[in-house]
Amino acid sequence: MPLAQEELSFPFSYDIESIYNLNQKSTLTSNYTVFLRKNEASFLATFREISTGETLMLDGIWTGF
Repeated sequence: MPLAQEELSFPFSYDIESIYNLNQKSTLTSNYTVFLRKNEASFLATFREISTGETLMLDGIWTGF
């Protein structure tokens, strides 16, 4: 089966903007939690030299966040 290429788009960052009007001597406290998800994908790639026909197979697991 030939390799299929799919394009997926995930935002690298997400911006939130909030505007608050506070009285003098007021305190505004914000707490943020950031979650990273570990992704793993296994792959098998076959490379063929055009002139010699020699093939090289490479398999492994790609890991990223």
